[in-house]
Order: sequence, then structure tokens, then C-alpha cells
Amino acid sequence: MLIIPWAALSPIITGGRLERPFRLAGASPLGSLLGAAIDAVKAQAPLLSNEHGEAVLRNLCGLVALSCNISNDGINRGRDSLQSARLAAAKRYVDLHLADPSLTAASAAAALGISARQLHRLFEANNVSFARYVSRERLLRCRDAIADATGTGRSVIDIAFGWGFNSMATFYRTFASEFGSPPTMLRAASQGRVNGQRTTGKDTS
Repeated sequence: MLIIPWAALSPIITGGRLERPFRLAGASPLGSLLGAAIDAVKAQAPLLSNEHGEAVLRNLCGLVALSCNISNDGINRGRDSLQSARLAAAKRYVDLHLADPSLTAASAAAALGISARQLHRLFEANNVSFARYVSRERLLRCRDAIADATGTGRSVIDIAFGWGFNSMATFYRTFASEFGSPPTMLRAASQGRVNGQRTTGKDTS
């Protein structure tokens, strides 16, 4: 017996509830598919993270709705859930390898077990390219490090190369384009704040 929380299934049921019991022949194509999915979920769900477990549940609900002919968009919802889970996994991979200058769409896709084209589609569905996402995440890390009052002794070049940039010209150009001013201006402002705090807190007695 499979028990699915009502809150998970009701949004994809026409009218929000079942009008009558449904029976599905186990030997039918959909019946076989649903049976295999249930068996797989039973065996693998306990091994998944909460986020992936919820995505799997949403996909299973879509398959149940489709199998019972309840919802015409069950398969679409399931596909969307799978895409969301894959995008979340891709972003986690990028976050873990952001400092690696060799990070590319091809290397990320291979690690995630999908094609580079599929990876690009995941990000493009959210109106951003893979390269643009990686660049912006690196720029954000660099900005935080440059503006960090406790880390002003570290050079801008060291920070940029430490977060995966391999061209200072590219770094300066994209940083200014993203934040409206060059990194050296941010560093100067940060150092000015630190010096001001030291002067204010100086003991003059």
C-alpha cells in the first residue's frame, strides 16, 4: 500500500479531490511504470536528502495523477519538479567548485550525469546562462572578500584568482559592470572605514 499525503496530491487533482476510486491494471504500461516507480521510491527515498525526497514525491504524485487520468498536467508537473531538483543539484555543484578555474559546463554536466546541453537548458529556463551564473557567484564572493574589513591585507589580485578568475582584465571589467565601480574603489572605501574606526577608537588620554 502506498500512502501519499493529501496536501501533496490534491493540487494536481482536478477539483482538488478524487471523484471515485480508480483501479489500474498492474500489467498495463502505466501500471507497470507506476509499480516500478513505487518500488524504487521505497528502496531509495530513505537515502535521499530532504530536498530530493520532496522532489521525488512530487514526481510520484504527478505519475499517480497521470495514471488515474485525473490531471492532464500531471506529467508536466513531474517534469518541472525533476528540472527543479536538477537545477538545485547543479547550483550546489557550482558552489562547491566555484574556486576551481577549470569549472566549465562540460565538467559540471559530466559530474552531474547529464549532457552539457541539458545543463544549459536548466539555467536558461531561469533566464541566465551557466557561464553568467558562475561569473556572478564568483564576483559576489570577491566583493565580499574585498569589502571584508578583517581581510583588507589580501590583495585584490589574490582574491580574484582565489575565486577562479584567470584574467585580471576580465575580472576588473566584469566587476565594474556588475557593481558599478572597480574593485579598487571598494577596497579603498573599506580601508577608509577601517582607518576611521581606528582613529575614533584611539585612546587620547
